[in-house]
Amino acid sequence: TSPTGTRKRTTQTFALRNVAGDGDCMFHAVALATASSMGLPLTTNNDLLRAMASQTRATVAQILEHSGNLHVEGHRCVTARELVASGEREVDV
Repeated sequence: TSPTGTRKRTTQTFALRNVAGDGDCMFHAVALATASSMGLPLTTNNDLLRAMASQTRATVAQILEHSGNLHVEGHRCVTARELVASGEREVDV
């Protein structure tokens, strides 16, 4: 807020980017957003971007394979198994 108590507005710019629909598209999108926020000029064909997406996918898989609890939305606690089952129900697996 400013000294007068009014909020200053900031302008944010967003860019629409295509990622390959190869089953890893969510991880490619996260990697691209991360790289972009770091100021890295990456394209979807970049080796570093593919490595970031692969590492993100591996980390998520490792977390979901364990039987521990996950904190969802900062206040709700569920087991990894419950989270995966919920996702499966959403896509009728």
